[in-house]
Amino acid sequence: MSPNIPGDKPRRPTSLVPPLLQVGLAVGLFVLAIWAYFHAPAARATDAWMYNALSAVSALAAILWLPFALTSLGRVLANRRKPRTILG
Repeated sequence: MSPNIPGDKPRRPTSLVPPLLQVGLAVGLFVLAIWAYFHAPAARATDAWMYNALSAVSALAAILWLPFALTSLGRVLANRRKPRTILG
């Protein structure tokens, strides 16, 4: 949801919760990828491909999501350090 409500003054987001949830999602995807990688050899031969695919897709999703999560965390931290006006 946008932090700017119609009729209200524009403001910059300063809450740490959404960026930390995004970073947590990336870390969770990495943990899932590692778990699937280490459990693939113990699975039946017909199911090992599924664990390997889960590991690859989870790791790729985490790698692609992490820059966006860290960028949003950096923007929120910058907004919390120095309050800015609408004009800059």
